[in-house]
Amino acid sequence: MHNTGNVDKNYPYPVLGNINDFEVSNQFDLSIRYGARNHNYEFLCNLKFDSFRTDLEKLIEQEKVKYTIQVYNQYSWYRQYFESYEKEIRFNIPQNELRDMCYFTGKVICVDEINGY
Repeated sequence: MHNTGNVDKNYPYPVLGNINDFEVSNQFDLSIRYGARNHNYEFLCNLKFDSFRTDLEKLIEQEKVKYTIQVYNQYSWYRQYFESYEKEIRFNIPQNELRDMCYFTGKVICVDEINGY
């Protein structure tokens, strides 16, 4: 069931804070290749965001919201944050920066004040 707003009063209305406040069927597509550049091996990463609701797409066009991804590796303490207004974020990670499992967290964040949303 889609909730029209925050009715639990955990946050001041209209902050999106409850799990059912914001439901979309979008997808994040992350592809990673391994290759060499300038004689150094690295992971070539590409994150693509699917379409969102039209109101969010409009906010992204107005540069009030942007796409982000955080990359975290707990064994090497590598942590990097990438962001863009485009639906595709490309980034490279040197091989020696990572060990074992890596975590990728894609988000859409607000970068400017949004009135009347």
